[in-house]
Amino acid sequence: MSLPRCYHFEANGLQGLVAGCTPEPKGRLVNPAHAATALRRDNQRLQRELGRQQALLRLTQRGLGVTPPTKPVTKKGRRRKPVVRALTLAARLQPETAEPAHAIPSPPDVAKTPPGYFNSFRFCKSNSAAFCSRSSKTRRKSPLAKSGTV
Repeated sequence: MSLPRCYHFEANGLQGLVAGCTPEPKGRLVNPAHAATALRRDNQRLQRELGRQQALLRLTQRGLGVTPPTKPVTKKGRRRKPVVRALTLAARLQPETAEPAHAIPSPPDVAKTPPGYFNSFRFCKSNSAAFCSRSSKTRRKSPLAKSGTV
């Protein structure tokens, strides 16, 4: 037998001797899985008990004619209007006396546009107005379709 193998057996023997000499804890050992199951069962029991108590409270309040307490209304505060950061930064960087280099187009007024105007345009693969139309019934065919290549 080689020397490293002998040291290995010696170390295993000493570990066994030390483990055998240590006193074992008295009583039942706690398994974490069993403890979690017991806690889950206890939680379910307490939830059922809470529901029973709340139902009893509601019945007594109705019997006595007492109104149940209302939940406090939380005020959300004003919603901030979204501002494009690039526009505010550009306005800060421009001197006050200089006129703007170009006017920023405003979005179209939705109230003045006819109903369904924005929904009438569809996305097209060709990005060309010649092949896209407002409705699928009047769709023009591709010039390549006539030759039979498409």
